[in-house]
Formats: sequence, structure tokens, C-alpha cells
Amino acid sequence: MALKIFLLVTFVASTVHGLPTDEKLTRSSLQDYKESIGMYDGSLTTIQKHPYMVALITSNYDIGFYCAGNIVTNSWVITTAFCLQSQVPSSVTVIAGTNDPTAAGGSEYPVTTLVQHPKYGSATGWEDYNYGCVKVSGKFRWSTKIKPTRLPNAEVSVNTNMMVAGWGATTYDDDDPTHPLRQGWMRWYDVEICATEYKVWLGLNWTNRMACAYNRGKTTLCREDFGAGLVHGGVLYGMFAGTGDMFCSQYSSPALLADVKTGVPWLRKITGAK
Repeated sequence: MALKIFLLVTFVASTVHGLPTDEKLTRSSLQDYKESIGMYDGSLTTIQKHPYMVALITSNYDIGFYCAGNIVTNSWVITTAFCLQSQVPSSVTVIAGTNDPTAAGGSEYPVTTLVQHPKYGSATGWEDYNYGCVKVSGKFRWSTKIKPTRLPNAEVSVNTNMMVAGWGATTYDDDDPTHPLRQGWMRWYDVEICATEYKVWLGLNWTNRMACAYNRGKTTLCREDFGAGLVHGGVLYGMFAGTGDMFCSQYSSPALLADVKTGVPWLRKITGAK
């Protein structure tokens, strides 16, 4: 059976590099873009259980919400470098502390600085060195809804259960998705299996800056959840970077991740996170 490959580079071409619009997206206009963020399966949850999560919106393109991020200090968020491609600070807004970023409530933060890993997009490919940092104007005010996650000091074991969360659609073609925050579990998967499978699917040359997670037939991160964190014990181990066959469905293949542990030295250098 032919594989229906969902490529990260396809998303870059069709979404991030889409035609710009002259309309400045505002919080009040985001209802029109609710279908942009999502997660397949899972159960309803609250931001109090995932207070490190933020939504990134852009005014550059006609897409509104386009990625998730993870608070690591009182002024820095980390996400995938892909999420910062073709963006400038003035085009990005961070929304924190809300169950539904398209509704009233939560806190909005303008952005002053966007930093991609300097080797992102190099000869090793767009899936490698997939680390990005976002600095907000001012500082996050800690509360039950806004708190940082921690960076790892060691790699996590295969088969460890990871908490994931996302806003929105439960299937790839959902035209009327629900948007309260949803959560689910995915297992940290054997990288040797993923390296082999992604070599077949995408011709991807695996590096130690990549990881993967899986929950066959159940929870998987969906379109526009790029940058969403995989967390265990309050520690951020991975960020969603894409997937292969049968994207955003019960038949989805393992999720491709940016391995946070490998990127910790650079992430700490930029953000000062502990």
C-alpha cells in the first residue's frame, strides 16, 4: 500500500511559505482560524495541568495559530526551529495561561527575539537541529496557569510514558473541531526502529538530535501542534516535529521529535534555563 507521507517540508512549503495576507491578525479575529491547531484523540484537560504550554500566533500569513511552545524561564519559550522559519519578532504573539487561546482570557505577550539553532536547515536536513527560542516582552507572571517546565539532565528510557497536550482538531480533516485543551499519553519509542522507518518513508538520515514517540491507534499530535512538548515528571524531553504515514489518525506512524536533551547546552546558553 502506498504511503501517504506527510512531510515536514510539505508543511513548510504549503503553510509557512504560503502567500502573505495584508490583514493583521488580532485576538478577536482568531475564531476564523480555530481549525489550525489540534491533537488526535486524548481527553479534555485544563491549562493548570500544563501551565508551561503556550500558543504561538502569527500575523504574517493567513493561518493564525501555527505552533505550540514551552515556557522554560520567566521570559523565554522554546519550540522547534521550524516554527520560527520566515517569522520576525513583530509577527509573533505568545498566548499563555488559557484552556482555549481563541477565547477570552489568558495573557498575550509580544515577542522581542526569535532564535533558531545556527545549524538548522544545514546539510543534515530540515529535521535536524530543530530547536528554536522565543523571548517575550516583559516577564511571565507565575500562577497556577503559567509556570515553566524543566530541561532534562539525562536521556529518558524507551517506553517511558510521556504526557502530551494540544488545542483543537481531533482528526486531520475536522472542519468543526473542539478547542478546549486536550491531553493524552505517548510512549518514548525505540529510536533504532524510527531511524529505519523514517529512512524508508522520508529518506531521513537520523541523528541523535531526533527522537520519536508512539501510541498505536490512540493519541498522536496533530496538524499545527509542531513544537508541542512531551513531558515526564515535569521535565521536557521532546518537541513535536512531524510524522510520516497516515498523519493525524488512529493509523498514524510514530511522531518525529526534536530531542531536547541533546539540545540542552545550546538551549541553556540562549535562554539561561536550568
